[in-house]
Amino acid sequence: MVHLDDATKRLELVRYHMQQGWQIDAPVLGRHAYLDQRGSIRAVEVVLSRLDIRQVVALPDTPSVREFLHSYGLNVIDV
Repeated sequence: MVHLDDATKRLELVRYHMQQGWQIDAPVLGRHAYLDQRGSIRAVEVVLSRLDIRQVVALPDTPSVREFLHSYGLNVIDV
């Protein structure tokens, strides 16, 4: 589940990891994610990797997230 109130925190967490030497593995996937009783939102899932460690982070599909991904040459594949 993706929470809108921590969207900025999630993007900052990804930025922090990138500064610490983590990388985003392609592909980056875009999909509908359950929000709450109001329905769903578009989410972007990135896989962060470093050495043999992987973690998936779901981010709301916002212009700032798309801009961030674009700055790393990453495109979102909608599924």
